[in-house]
Amino acid sequence: MTKWELKYFALQIKLGLGGIIPGIDPIKALGKKGDGGKSPEDELAEMAAQGWELVSVTPIVNSANPYTTHLLFTLKRPLE
Repeated sequence: MTKWELKYFALQIKLGLGGIIPGIDPIKALGKKGDGGKSPEDELAEMAAQGWELVSVTPIVNSANPYTTHLLFTLKRPLE
């Protein structure tokens, strides 16, 4: 039976007072480089090269409003 190693990371979606900021695609907003200088696409590509497989993307809703504020990425790879 295969045993798996799991990894998680969350990305914030940019929101305005009325929800998504008009004129800004929230997915493109995620593509901006973070503190580490890498975009989410760069990070996912690097993890894929290390054998990580994307399992799911889960929306996280803030309890103070009905909007999705973050996306939780779950990845797995077989334990060596």
